[in-house]
Amino acid sequence: MKKYFVFFIALMLFSSCQEDIIESQVNEEISDPIVVDNTSLSGRVLDTNGDVIADAAVELYQDGESIGQVFSDSQGEYNTSSITVDPFKSVVVKYQKEEYLEKYRSLTIEPEQSIKKDVILGTESLADGVDAEESALSNALDTNLIKIYGYARFANGDPAVGAECRAIWDFESPIPNFVFITRLARDYTDQDGYFELYVPKDSVLYFRSKTALNDNTFNACEFYFNPDNPVADNILGEVWNHVDLGIITEDTMLELDDTNVINSIMTTVSGVAKYCDGSPVTQANIGGAILALSIIPVEGLSIKDYQFGADGSFQFDIIGECIDNRYMDLNSLDVIVAITDTVIGFTGDATIPFDEIANVGEVLLCTDQNDYDDEFELDFDGNVIDFEQGWDYSNSGVGNLRTEFSDTENDIKTIVKFTIEDVKLGENPVSYIQMRKGQVDGNTTRIIETTFEEEPASGLVANVTSIEPLAGRAGSWVTGELNGQVLTSRGMKNLSATFRIFDK
Repeated sequence: MKKYFVFFIALMLFSSCQEDIIESQVNEEISDPIVVDNTSLSGRVLDTNGDVIADAAVELYQDGESIGQVFSDSQGEYNTSSITVDPFKSVVVKYQKEEYLEKYRSLTIEPEQSIKKDVILGTESLADGVDAEESALSNALDTNLIKIYGYARFANGDPAVGAECRAIWDFESPIPNFVFITRLARDYTDQDGYFELYVPKDSVLYFRSKTALNDNTFNACEFYFNPDNPVADNILGEVWNHVDLGIITEDTMLELDDTNVINSIMTTVSGVAKYCDGSPVTQANIGGAILALSIIPVEGLSIKDYQFGADGSFQFDIIGECIDNRYMDLNSLDVIVAITDTVIGFTGDATIPFDEIANVGEVLLCTDQNDYDDEFELDFDGNVIDFEQGWDYSNSGVGNLRTEFSDTENDIKTIVKFTIEDVKLGENPVSYIQMRKGQVDGNTTRIIETTFEEEPASGLVANVTSIEPLAGRAGSWVTGELNGQVLTSRGMKNLSATFRIFDK
């Protein structure tokens, strides 16, 4: 049985409760895209950590045609003085390096000017539960696209360097809280906080800008631009914090939302970690998070191979420095701690209401995350499948089977889930069963069919023939059969199966 803990946590420094307001005003000196002449475009190519990128290609285009290319040196420096530029035509600059996203900048040219421009290249990043099936690197050379651009800045006027900005215009959401992106544009802000994206002028755009504050937390500071389209049903808004820009038909500068308030928060988390037999945990991975409304990660951190005290005690601080006002109601916040011993494969967690001093008490590592050789063979309407992978979810608790099995053939994945509560020898009711099929594409699976789903599965009976305890484990091997019928879109169909599952 498998259990996954995902910490996306954005927290706020509660000890001082200071506020920063993101301002929308932009310094006039940099309000336009950069300006160059024949010999003056130069600068550095950096990554989002501020490290230099050597051998990055910097290519110039005029009238849609390449007019020359140079490369950054070992210090990340580049200079296009060797390229002849027509000072009365606009220029497009493409920055490119293997393993990084391409970056485009369209420039207005004025003779006799010299500009230094440092740019940031970012890698493909698809966090926050959003998977991309195809990353559309739209660019300034495509005359069918228009430009959206702007500056991401903190309240004190400092630019947000390396902030990820993305515009999405084609996606699917086949299941709640999950999105398959098929068309998007992405950019990382430069040293002055500037971003530039090329998008279609006939599609609804969803936009988001955020930047990580440090390497020790999962927090990302969100920058809000342009209010939501008031008539829009913003599917990507509530969960993934994208603004619905509506349809934009011409080059447009996006404005920071100056009503966005930034707060900070802090909590000191402590407790004692023990195994199910009461012995103290000495070393394990530990993570902590502040949650809003019990489900929304506000801030958090993860520590690998944490060294616990002799009695299993632990203590660490969670500090959040960037969170908007929506989540600052302290009465709606919780603190959660999750601990995983990767050697023996057991985890445990605890949750309490938020406090500056949050003692979660005792955290017991009793949840079994180990893989077992579970077996499941299904005969559905005469089609027999011997499933290659499966498990019982450990959070169902010993004595309850909440299973999932999958098998892939010719890029089509078949997934079956079923639940038996209060397992006992003999006949047991099946409280839930589902069968789905999906198209496999790399690491993602697009669900294309729900063959059947019943809760309860009144036409099925589970006959458990044996329950065998496993020495040294809290669970047992459960062997049995499923027999009966399920309701599909094509009527009632026969189903039978045999299983041997480790009940965790």
